[in-house]
Amino acid sequence: MNEFECIEKYFAPLSAAAEGALGLKDDAFIMSPKAGHQVVVSKDIISENIHFTFDLDSHSGEKIEPAYVARKLLRGNLSDMAAMGAKPKYYLLGVLWNHTVNEAWIESFVSGLAEDQKHFGVTLVGGDTVKREDGRISLSMTVIGEVKKDHALKRSGAKVGDKIYVTGTIGDGALGLLAFRGAVKGLTREQRDFLVERYHLPEPRHEVMAKLAEAGVVSAAIDVSDGLMADIDHVLAASKVGATIDRSAIPLSHAAADSLKHDTKLWDVVLSGGDDYEVAFTVPADKAKEMEALAKEQGTPVTCIGKITAGKELEVLDAEGKPYSPDRRGYRHF
Repeated sequence: MNEFECIEKYFAPLSAAAEGALGLKDDAFIMSPKAGHQVVVSKDIISENIHFTFDLDSHSGEKIEPAYVARKLLRGNLSDMAAMGAKPKYYLLGVLWNHTVNEAWIESFVSGLAEDQKHFGVTLVGGDTVKREDGRISLSMTVIGEVKKDHALKRSGAKVGDKIYVTGTIGDGALGLLAFRGAVKGLTREQRDFLVERYHLPEPRHEVMAKLAEAGVVSAAIDVSDGLMADIDHVLAASKVGATIDRSAIPLSHAAADSLKHDTKLWDVVLSGGDDYEVAFTVPADKAKEMEALAKEQGTPVTCIGKITAGKELEVLDAEGKPYSPDRRGYRHF
């Protein structure tokens, strides 16, 4: 099967819902934004043994299916749309494969994309494929979304006095990677599987964030991919403000909370491990109740974990009100 046969058999069907994709038989995708809206574009690259792994599961002894990698790639990119308050619509895919990729691999990978395309309402509209004999697999995705004109969320809008919120629970992704490797003790089988699933399949929050953006109740936002502290640092730098976070207010899943009971050093993982793909965002104090009501309508849990302050530093306080500083603040790409 050559490149064009592969595209026609596996990838072209993923583009059927987008007329402007032209069946993936032309050089580019044609689109027109909805009236009164702006186009939002985001791109991410993930690489084998850095962002995903095919190592054996420490519990089951099985390898991770390519379908899971495809779904994590898509969901991570949708999280960027969430941080901008945009509704995702289309995506382009670039793949760099090696000799380990055969037709069964591709079939599994495409099945993962098809499943999440249907679930999240997005469509493949183009991309590129490259294959080489050696090296690691790398995957690139560009997501295209729309947001109501002048309603896109940015990192630079936080003001002194704003409250800091996060969606969902924090720390599950990074703890899930450790659990996958058998490095988290004291968990039940159910808790261990929950954390591993959260690592492999994050839950993007684009729907609720699009609602909040349209309502004008969020001043700044960022998705938590590199670690809670590191990503909030990015907001503070862009907004030229500081912040205080109450560590005890950070929402934890039952599995993460039990992990911390057995090893308090795992707080470093929760605060700086990354792979959460939740959203950290700031809200003016007088809009907090309205925001919470809208989030509740969307069925998304949100938790206030701190506030924006004058200055330029992020301070994390433990349960006794003492400053807490992990060994590292988050993942650095280089």
